[in-house]
Amino acid sequence: MRTHHSRSRGDRHQNHSPRHIRDVNLKTIAWHAMEKYGFVPRYPPAVMDQVGLIQEQKFQKVPDNTEDLRSLLWSSIDNHDSRDLDQLEYCERRADGTILVRVAIADVDSLVHRQTPADEYAGHNGTTIYTGVLTFPMLPEKLSYGITSLLPDRDRLAVIIEFVVRQDGSFVPERVFPALVRNRAKLVYDIIGAWFDGTNPGAGERQFRRGPGTAAPAPERRLRDCCGRTGGRRERLSWTRARRKWSWRTMRYAALSPINTTLPGA
Repeated sequence: MRTHHSRSRGDRHQNHSPRHIRDVNLKTIAWHAMEKYGFVPRYPPAVMDQVGLIQEQKFQKVPDNTEDLRSLLWSSIDNHDSRDLDQLEYCERRADGTILVRVAIADVDSLVHRQTPADEYAGHNGTTIYTGVLTFPMLPEKLSYGITSLLPDRDRLAVIIEFVVRQDGSFVPERVFPALVRNRAKLVYDIIGAWFDGTNPGAGERQFRRGPGTAAPAPERRLRDCCGRTGGRRERLSWTRARRKWSWRTMRYAALSPINTTLPGA
Protein backbone atom coordinates (compact mmCIF):
# COMPACT_ATOMS: atom_id res chain seq x y z
CA MET A 1 0.00 0.00 0.00
CA ARG A 2 1.28 3.44 -0.95
CA THR A 3 0.93 6.36 1.47
CA HIS A 4 1.66 10.04 1.04
CA HIS A 5 5.11 9.38 2.51
CA SER A 6 6.00 6.74 -0.06
CA ARG A 7 7.54 7.39 -3.47
CA SER A 8 7.83 5.36 -6.62
CA ARG A 9 11.16 4.21 -7.92
CA GLY A 10 10.87 6.82 -10.71
CA ASP A 11 10.24 9.58 -8.17
CA ARG A 12 13.29 8.61 -6.15
CA HIS A 13 15.42 8.50 -9.29
CA GLN A 14 14.21 11.92 -10.44
CA ASN A 15 14.73 13.67 -7.12
CA HIS A 16 18.10 12.09 -6.43
CA SER A 17 19.80 12.66 -9.79
CA PRO A 18 23.55 13.03 -9.55
CA ARG A 19 24.55 16.63 -8.92
CA HIS A 20 26.67 16.82 -12.09
CA ILE A 21 23.59 15.97 -14.20
CA ARG A 22 21.28 18.48 -12.52
CA ASP A 23 23.83 21.28 -12.81
CA VAL A 24 24.53 20.97 -16.55
CA ASN A 25 24.57 24.43 -18.19
CA LEU A 26 24.13 24.09 -21.94
CA LYS A 27 25.01 27.73 -22.59
CA THR A 28 28.35 27.30 -20.85
CA ILE A 29 28.97 24.15 -22.89
CA ALA A 30 28.22 26.13 -26.08
CA TRP A 31 30.81 28.78 -25.15
CA HIS A 32 33.42 26.12 -24.36
CA ALA A 33 32.68 24.33 -27.66
CA MET A 34 33.20 27.58 -29.59
CA GLU A 35 36.60 28.07 -28.00
CA LYS A 36 37.54 24.39 -28.33
CA TYR A 37 37.06 24.45 -32.10
CA GLY A 38 38.88 27.72 -32.67
CA PHE A 39 35.99 30.19 -32.89
CA VAL A 40 35.92 33.49 -31.02
CA PRO A 41 32.60 33.70 -29.15
CA ARG A 42 33.00 37.25 -27.81
CA TYR A 43 33.42 40.38 -29.94
CA PRO A 44 36.75 42.11 -29.25
CA PRO A 45 36.48 45.73 -28.00
CA ALA A 46 37.87 47.04 -31.29
CA VAL A 47 34.98 45.44 -33.17
CA MET A 48 32.38 46.97 -30.87
CA ASP A 49 34.08 50.38 -31.11
CA GLN A 50 33.99 50.23 -34.91
CA VAL A 51 30.38 49.08 -35.11
CA GLY A 52 29.32 51.73 -32.59
CA LEU A 53 30.38 54.43 -35.05
CA ILE A 54 28.55 52.97 -38.07
CA GLN A 55 25.28 54.73 -38.91
CA GLU A 56 22.36 53.53 -41.00
CA GLN A 57 22.58 54.72 -44.60
CA LYS A 58 20.06 57.26 -45.87
CA PHE A 59 19.69 57.53 -49.63
CA GLN A 60 18.73 60.94 -50.96
CA LYS A 61 19.83 59.70 -54.37
CA VAL A 62 20.93 56.43 -55.89
CA PRO A 63 24.71 55.87 -55.51
CA ASP A 64 26.86 55.90 -58.63
CA ASN A 65 27.08 52.65 -60.64
CA THR A 66 24.07 51.32 -58.72
CA GLU A 67 20.71 50.39 -60.21
CA ASP A 68 17.49 51.47 -58.51
CA LEU A 69 15.33 48.33 -58.17
CA ARG A 70 13.19 49.47 -55.25
CA SER A 71 9.99 49.37 -57.32
CA LEU A 72 10.22 45.59 -57.80
CA LEU A 73 8.18 43.26 -55.62
CA TRP A 74 11.08 41.93 -53.56
CA SER A 75 10.39 39.47 -50.76
CA SER A 76 12.36 37.57 -48.16
CA ILE A 77 11.45 34.19 -46.73
CA ASP A 78 12.69 32.81 -43.44
CA ASN A 79 11.47 31.70 -40.04
CA HIS A 80 8.82 33.89 -38.40
CA ASP A 81 11.23 35.24 -35.78
CA SER A 82 14.24 35.84 -38.08
CA ARG A 83 15.73 39.32 -38.06
CA ASP A 84 19.00 38.72 -39.93
CA LEU A 85 17.52 38.88 -43.43
CA ASP A 86 20.47 38.52 -45.78
CA GLN A 87 18.74 37.95 -49.10
CA LEU A 88 15.64 38.81 -51.14
CA GLU A 89 14.13 37.31 -54.29
CA TYR A 90 12.20 38.57 -57.27
CA CYS A 91 11.16 36.66 -60.37
CA GLU A 92 9.16 37.32 -63.52
CA ARG A 93 8.04 35.08 -66.35
CA ARG A 94 9.15 36.37 -69.74
CA ALA A 95 7.42 36.20 -73.12
CA ASP A 96 9.53 33.23 -74.26
CA GLY A 97 8.43 31.16 -71.26
CA THR A 98 11.68 31.49 -69.31
CA ILE A 99 11.79 32.96 -65.83
CA LEU A 100 14.19 35.73 -64.85
CA VAL A 101 15.21 35.34 -61.20
CA ARG A 102 16.97 38.04 -59.22
CA VAL A 103 18.50 37.31 -55.83
CA ALA A 104 19.58 40.30 -53.72
CA ILE A 105 22.38 39.64 -51.21
CA ALA A 106 22.83 42.22 -48.45
CA ASP A 107 25.88 44.39 -49.25
CA VAL A 108 27.51 44.36 -45.82
CA ASP A 109 30.80 45.42 -47.41
CA SER A 110 29.33 48.88 -48.03
CA LEU A 111 29.55 49.50 -44.26
CA VAL A 112 32.20 47.02 -43.07
CA HIS A 113 35.33 47.65 -45.06
CA ARG A 114 38.23 45.29 -45.65
CA GLN A 115 40.88 44.70 -43.01
CA THR A 116 38.93 46.55 -40.33
CA PRO A 117 38.43 44.85 -36.93
CA ALA A 118 34.86 43.77 -37.75
CA ASP A 119 35.92 42.40 -41.13
CA GLU A 120 38.78 40.41 -39.61
CA TYR A 121 36.55 39.03 -36.85
CA ALA A 122 33.94 37.93 -39.41
CA GLY A 123 36.68 36.43 -41.56
CA HIS A 124 37.97 34.40 -38.62
CA ASN A 125 34.63 32.86 -37.57
CA GLY A 126 33.43 32.68 -41.17
CA THR A 127 29.74 32.24 -40.40
CA THR A 128 27.02 32.69 -37.83
CA ILE A 129 27.15 29.67 -35.53
CA TYR A 130 23.92 28.10 -34.25
CA THR A 131 24.38 25.82 -31.23
CA GLY A 132 20.72 25.26 -30.43
CA VAL A 133 20.85 27.10 -27.11
CA LEU A 134 22.87 30.12 -28.26
CA THR A 135 23.48 31.87 -31.56
CA PHE A 136 26.84 33.52 -32.18
CA PRO A 137 26.31 36.04 -35.04
CA MET A 138 29.20 36.61 -37.43
CA LEU A 139 28.71 40.35 -36.95
CA PRO A 140 27.20 42.29 -34.01
CA GLU A 141 23.42 42.53 -33.91
CA LYS A 142 23.45 46.24 -34.78
CA LEU A 143 24.63 45.14 -38.23
CA SER A 144 23.23 41.63 -38.72
CA TYR A 145 19.77 42.35 -37.25
CA GLY A 146 19.66 46.04 -38.03
CA ILE A 147 21.32 48.37 -40.49
CA THR A 148 22.51 45.75 -43.00
CA SER A 149 19.54 43.40 -42.63
CA LEU A 150 17.10 43.53 -45.57
CA LEU A 151 14.18 44.42 -43.33
CA PRO A 152 10.75 45.28 -44.79
CA ASP A 153 10.21 48.86 -45.97
CA ARG A 154 13.88 49.85 -45.66
CA ASP A 155 16.12 50.99 -48.50
CA ARG A 156 19.21 48.80 -48.60
CA LEU A 157 22.25 48.30 -50.81
CA ALA A 158 22.56 44.78 -52.20
CA VAL A 159 24.50 42.72 -54.71
CA ILE A 160 22.11 41.34 -57.33
CA ILE A 161 22.66 37.93 -58.91
CA GLU A 162 20.54 37.26 -61.99
CA PHE A 163 19.87 33.94 -63.66
CA VAL A 164 17.33 32.65 -66.17
CA VAL A 165 15.42 29.42 -65.61
CA ARG A 166 14.57 27.66 -68.87
CA GLN A 167 11.40 25.69 -69.49
CA ASP A 168 13.29 22.40 -69.04
CA GLY A 169 14.41 23.44 -65.55
CA SER A 170 18.03 24.27 -66.43
CA PHE A 171 19.32 27.74 -65.74
CA VAL A 172 21.86 30.17 -67.13
CA PRO A 173 23.71 32.85 -65.12
CA GLU A 174 23.25 36.45 -66.21
CA ARG A 175 24.56 39.59 -64.50
CA VAL A 176 26.02 40.38 -61.08
CA PHE A 177 25.68 44.05 -60.12
CA PRO A 178 24.98 46.44 -57.20
CA ALA A 179 21.51 47.85 -56.67
CA LEU A 180 19.28 49.65 -54.22
CA VAL A 181 16.39 47.42 -53.08
CA ARG A 182 13.40 47.51 -50.73
CA ASN A 183 11.84 44.44 -49.13
CA ARG A 184 8.08 44.45 -49.81
CA ALA A 185 7.17 41.34 -47.81
CA LYS A 186 8.71 39.23 -45.06
CA LEU A 187 7.43 35.76 -45.93
CA VAL A 188 7.49 32.77 -43.56
CA TYR A 189 8.48 29.24 -44.61
CA ASP A 190 5.61 27.43 -42.91
CA ILE A 191 2.88 29.77 -44.16
CA ILE A 192 4.04 29.86 -47.77
CA GLY A 193 4.73 26.12 -47.72
CA ALA A 194 1.16 25.47 -46.57
CA TRP A 195 -0.15 27.75 -49.32
CA PHE A 196 1.80 25.82 -51.96
CA ASP A 197 0.44 22.56 -50.60
CA GLY A 198 -3.09 23.96 -50.82
CA THR A 199 -3.75 23.70 -47.07
CA ASN A 200 -3.81 27.46 -46.48
CA PRO A 201 -5.60 29.20 -49.41
CA GLY A 202 -4.84 32.90 -49.78
CA ALA A 203 -1.74 32.80 -47.58
CA GLY A 204 0.45 34.02 -50.44
CA GLU A 205 -1.69 37.11 -50.87
CA ARG A 206 -1.90 37.87 -47.16
CA GLN A 207 1.86 37.57 -46.72
CA PHE A 208 2.52 40.35 -49.22
CA ARG A 209 2.29 44.01 -48.34
CA ARG A 210 2.39 45.98 -51.57
CA GLY A 211 4.41 49.16 -51.37
CA PRO A 212 3.43 52.54 -52.80
CA GLY A 213 3.95 52.94 -56.51
CA THR A 214 4.46 49.23 -57.16
CA ALA A 215 2.98 48.44 -60.56
CA ALA A 216 3.02 44.65 -60.58
CA PRO A 217 0.56 41.78 -61.05
CA ALA A 218 -1.23 40.49 -57.98
CA PRO A 219 1.44 39.01 -55.67
CA GLU A 220 -0.29 35.65 -55.37
CA ARG A 221 -0.53 35.29 -59.15
CA ARG A 222 3.14 36.24 -59.49
CA LEU A 223 4.12 33.52 -57.05
CA ARG A 224 1.98 31.00 -58.92
CA ASP A 225 3.44 32.01 -62.28
CA CYS A 226 7.06 31.85 -61.17
CA CYS A 227 6.93 28.81 -58.93
CA GLY A 228 4.56 26.48 -60.74
CA ARG A 229 1.65 26.53 -58.29
CA THR A 230 -0.85 25.77 -61.07
CA GLY A 231 1.02 22.70 -62.34
CA GLY A 232 0.78 19.11 -61.19
CA ARG A 233 2.27 18.01 -57.89
CA ARG A 234 5.49 16.76 -59.49
CA GLU A 235 5.89 20.02 -61.39
CA ARG A 236 5.48 22.26 -58.38
CA LEU A 237 8.54 23.51 -56.57
CA SER A 238 8.89 22.84 -52.90
CA TRP A 239 9.18 26.47 -51.89
CA THR A 240 11.03 25.83 -48.66
CA ARG A 241 13.65 23.46 -50.12
CA ALA A 242 14.20 25.53 -53.28
CA ARG A 243 14.56 28.79 -51.37
CA ARG A 244 17.16 27.39 -48.99
CA LYS A 245 19.35 26.35 -51.94
CA TRP A 246 19.15 29.59 -53.89
CA SER A 247 21.90 31.51 -52.13
CA TRP A 248 24.53 28.76 -52.38
CA ARG A 249 23.67 27.77 -55.95
CA THR A 250 23.53 31.28 -57.38
CA MET A 251 26.73 32.37 -55.65
CA ARG A 252 28.46 29.20 -56.87
CA TYR A 253 27.43 29.75 -60.47
CA ALA A 254 28.32 33.43 -60.31
CA ALA A 255 31.80 32.42 -59.18
CA LEU A 256 32.26 29.66 -61.75
CA SER A 257 30.60 31.17 -64.80
CA PRO A 258 32.66 32.80 -67.57
CA ILE A 259 30.54 35.99 -67.53
CA ASN A 260 32.02 39.20 -66.26
CA THR A 261 31.15 39.38 -62.55
CA THR A 262 33.37 42.36 -61.74
CA LEU A 263 31.36 44.98 -59.92
CA PRO A 264 31.70 48.64 -60.98
CA GLY A 265 34.35 50.38 -58.96
CA ALA A 266 35.83 47.14 -57.61
